[in-house]
Amino acid sequence: MSGAADADLIARCRDEGRAMVKLDLDFGNPLLFRPSQYPGIAVLRPSEPVSHRDLEDLCRTLIGGIALEQLGGKLWIVERTRIRVYQEREVE
Repeated sequence: MSGAADADLIARCRDEGRAMVKLDLDFGNPLLFRPSQYPGIAVLRPSEPVSHRDLEDLCRTLIGGIALEQLGGKLWIVERTRIRVYQEREVE
């Protein structure tokens, strides 16, 4: 799906039950892509300039997070040493 629009790409992930893991910061906007509507969105935030080592560290952090908590319905912002979790509040 190279070159696909963001909305088409994330819709395909939703339809196939796949979580989205991207470097694209647009996916980190819960107003554009409501996390509760998807199997999970993880946005990797490397330091600048991006290095191979940074990407490896981010992947390790992501894997460690997945071992502790489910990604489904949430937005994770994955940094080198932590994961910030955004989860929509339920409306009563």
